[in-house]
Amino acid sequence: AGGELALVKSFESCSEIEARLCAGGLIKRTAAIVWTGVQRLAKAAAATAVDLNAKFAADGDAFKGELGFGGLEQFFGGLEALIGAPKMLEGSLFKAMQAEHCD
Repeated sequence: AGGELALVKSFESCSEIEARLCAGGLIKRTAAIVWTGVQRLAKAAAATAVDLNAKFAADGDAFKGELGFGGLEQFFGGLEALIGAPKMLEGSLFKAMQAEHCD
């Protein structure tokens, strides 16, 4: 009994926590995950903010005149009136967002 709180309270030093993390392989597993991300980033077509911005700023007048203010009708209509209702995946907004942005 006591679980995680008891475990946390049982630590007597920083070095004890470090030893547990190393013994459990957390450092090695975390490094492997970070390394996978580093490799994916190195292969990315647009690796820097400047590169990402370049596709939008190719022409200095690319967005000229496209932005403007709406009236009260647009303001009080909310986002749903402007971009539509959120899409669900298996009844979950979170799953839909994850599929759209992570998969």
